[in-house]
Amino acid sequence: MEVRKPIIQKSLLKEIKFLNNDPSFDIENSILKEGSFENSVNEEIRFNTVIVENILFGSAQIDDVVMTDSILSKCDFTGAILKTVALERVEIEKSRIQGTQFMSASFKDVVIKNSKCLHSSFRFSKMKNVVFVDCDLNETDFRGSSIENVIFQNCSLKEAIFSSTKLTNINLATSDIEGIKINKESFGKVIVNTSQALYLSSIFGITIED
Repeated sequence: MEVRKPIIQKSLLKEIKFLNNDPSFDIENSILKEGSFENSVNEEIRFNTVIVENILFGSAQIDDVVMTDSILSKCDFTGAILKTVALERVEIEKSRIQGTQFMSASFKDVVIKNSKCLHSSFRFSKMKNVVFVDCDLNETDFRGSSIENVIFQNCSLKEAIFSSTKLTNINLATSDIEGIKINKESFGKVIVNTSQALYLSSIFGITIED
């Protein structure tokens, strides 16, 4: 599976100062470092071809989030409520996405790595061509989502909820799925390892005989 990377020419980017005095932010071709949206209420945030580092979004409420061709590093979204989210060709790394609520979210060609995403909600999201790498996704809620061409690589998915989720071409083989909540109707093409297959069989009430 090929995930398209953010299209960024770093030589064309300019570093800008963070000023949180406007309910709407529309930033492009920039480097944004060290600022805070914590506990703020914002109508709209749009990042197009932006490198974002050390920005705090904790407990923020943002109505419209659109990010394209952007890289986010060491950001904190803990407890944030993000409504109408659209991410395309975005990379997120070394970030905290704990207890975050994504509403009406669309993720396309997105890589999330080395991040803590536990207790978050991706309910009713649409994900296509997405890779989670070395992420803590324990007790994360994916209910009602459409998930296609998604790889969970070396992730922890303990007690994660995939009930009533449409799964198509999903790879769980290198991740910990202990206690995962999932139903047979969700399965399209799902890649698992042998021990995971046995575990899922026990959940689904399938008896394997030699």
